[in-house]
Amino acid sequence: MGATLNDDDRGPVILVACWVGFTITTVVISAKVFRRAKSGTWGHDDSTIVFTMGIAIVVVGLFTAGVHYGLGKHLDLLTPQQADLASKYSWIGQCFAIMSFAIGKVSIAFFDLRMLERARKRWHVYVLEFFVISVVLANAVTVILILAQCQPLAKLFNPFLKGTCWNRNVVVYFGYFTGGYDALTDIALAVFPIYVISNLQIPRSNKISCSFMVGLGPIAAVCAIMKTIQVKENQNTIDFSYTTAQLIIWNIVEMFVIITAACAAALRPLIECCLTTANGKKSSRSGSHIRITDSTPHPLESMRKSRGYHPDSEENMVRPVGQEIYKTTCISVMHEDPSTREESVKSAEMGHEIPSGSNV
Repeated sequence: MGATLNDDDRGPVILVACWVGFTITTVVISAKVFRRAKSGTWGHDDSTIVFTMGIAIVVVGLFTAGVHYGLGKHLDLLTPQQADLASKYSWIGQCFAIMSFAIGKVSIAFFDLRMLERARKRWHVYVLEFFVISVVLANAVTVILILAQCQPLAKLFNPFLKGTCWNRNVVVYFGYFTGGYDALTDIALAVFPIYVISNLQIPRSNKISCSFMVGLGPIAAVCAIMKTIQVKENQNTIDFSYTTAQLIIWNIVEMFVIITAACAAALRPLIECCLTTANGKKSSRSGSHIRITDSTPHPLESMRKSRGYHPDSEENMVRPVGQEIYKTTCISVMHEDPSTREESVKSAEMGHEIPSGSNV
């Protein structure tokens, strides 16, 4: 039984969480960057999420190195040098992960402001600013407390070194607060846009797109709650290289869910394309008439586009229906049965026949 316990290794699970999450977010963020660069609508939300992805790459590298030195294994299976390096990469990686939570939520807030630009009120901006500033401060203080709790800093990585550390409860209790507040902000940033657009008369496809983009917020909140639970369970552990693996896994999942939520806008054209295709197939089976519509933008619309208006950008996702200005030319082509046409021609000829005996 003891041998089986000591052979437990959570390192592979850490690696799977790191690299699967990295692969998925790389695809999504590449789609977002390509779309914004192509349309010329690059904004603050794009810059902050790219920076967040850069931090995520550092986190993946640190945790991968930590697993190489024994992170995820029981402490009694590691040499002192391995235990020191595994602990060092674990602590530093968690600090960078906490930073990614905050900056990722800043990107989501920027996106919310951008998406709601045509429908928001002043108090909407104040609410989002409050959440952004407070969550950044909470996570920054958490990182500071982690790095400042031991003197010298090396004692944080190796508790057997000489030095002093604060009471562990200081960091643990503040970690409870930060984890709970992270969950609250995840839910707030998800629910807030839905609340704003719920009563607007906008296309259903846009509402579905918005709901999908912010639907990942509750998932991030669940990750934050599970992370907080792990903080409590690791409070008095001695086998830190093994027990902290669960906390690290939840940190990784939360980090990549936040990045994906901030980049999910890149999937909106795909969703709307699918909805348009489905509606087109449905309408094509409804009758035999052919309707050709030439929707040419009104000169006013062209002028607005030249000033930076992009109908596919997030600023116009909540654009009310009926505000577009178009000149529409419709051509209807009717199919006529040949036999009916011949009878119509004969009737016309008989009706215009010249009576006999008349002067021409």
